[in-house]
Amino acid sequence: MDFSLDANLSIVLQILVIRLIDQTHRKIDNEVLSGWGKVGVIVNIGRGANIDEQELVRCLVHEEIKGDDLDVFGKEPNEPKELLELEYLVLLRDLDMGNFQ
Repeated sequence: MDFSLDANLSIVLQILVIRLIDQTHRKIDNEVLSGWGKVGVIVNIGRGANIDEQELVRCLVHEEIKGDDLDVFGKEPNEPKELLELEYLVLLRDLDMGNFQ
């Protein structure tokens, strides 16, 4: 396997760790996603409802952003079925089973 990087490779990596409150609900919308463009990659380890999931799916399906790494969804555990067909997306259901102290 060739793991060398293309000299022209460019990405905009956004890692989201945002708590869910009224002001952050679906804060990552079409305007934000479009701003990242085809080099945008989002990693959401915050809350699923912070992203307009329908718009995210649309952007991914139409390759308007480069990729996504999700472990949270708007309506867990029911991730959008369209995402399961994308080869350039990493999906991992939230493994947080609670806090056992």
